[in-house]
Amino acid sequence: LRRLSVTDKDLVAKLAEFRPTHLTAYASILHEIAREVEAGNLTLAPDLEQVVNVSERLTLNARERYEQLFGAPILDDYGMGECLFLTNGCPKSPGMHVNADWAVFEVVDENNQPVPAGEKGAKVLITNLSNRVQPFIRYEVGDMVVMATEPCGCGSNMPLIDRIEGRTA
Repeated sequence: LRRLSVTDKDLVAKLAEFRPTHLTAYASILHEIAREVEAGNLTLAPDLEQVVNVSERLTLNARERYEQLFGAPILDDYGMGECLFLTNGCPKSPGMHVNADWAVFEVVDENNQPVPAGEKGAKVLITNLSNRVQPFIRYEVGDMVVMATEPCGCGSNMPLIDRIEGRTA
């Protein structure tokens, strides 16, 4: 297993030399990489197999553009310091599967009452099932999330986050 950590000033040269098969980055960095690919300064295909976007929203137009430029599927991962492994991006949809065996993820209204799938919640409550050092039980995060109303086309039975609308605090 080889890993690469880069700074902005040498990103293109390091990526060109490294030839990654998997790439994890913020949407803003993916945008910069896409500009370099479009300019002909960087080639990632055919080695690149998967790209994971973290921490920033990626628009549908940007996702489609990046998939075409990079020649690889773009997945979103959603996590937080209290539960880094909360979700895994789905290769068949722009959604994210909740790692329900590691965390309890509740989309609720202002009064901590469950919100039906398909409706935007006011916040989420996280229970980290694996943190034995400092347990988080129904930890409140001001993220506005919408759960999917239909099962995912990939066949996973894990809960599917349709989209993250933003953060209230």
